Amino acid sequence: MTSTPHTVSHIVDFPYTRAELDALFAMARTIGSDNDRWSAASACTIQVRAPQEQRAAGKGASTLVGNFYVNWITYTLQHIECAEGYDLADLLHELAILEQQALGCVKHGTAQAASQE
Repeated sequence: MTSTPHTVSHIVDFPYTRAELDALFAMARTIGSDNDRWSAASACTIQVRAPQEQRAAGKGASTLVGNFYVNWITYTLQHIECAEGYDLADLLHELAILEQQALGCVKHGTAQAASQE
């Protein structure tokens, strides 16, 4: 998979169960409709957008933070794409929030220090 202009791609290998991936996508659909933070852009992609408070503060070049790409054959998150103005740490933090809400625990994402949020 190639990066689109103004994005940086990272290959990862984060295994999940089928039920966990179903929960992540269900949460992305639910939260995406509630507050426009995540959305299931396709059957294999979760799109991450900046929280409204970050948009108001002007962080990043756009509301798009990046994308999570899933391989449903191997049940893995295999690719993380970061939009301009964001890095892998930002996307891993978003993954941690999504995992916590969908799974009740953080499996592969990472928390950021409170001063960075």
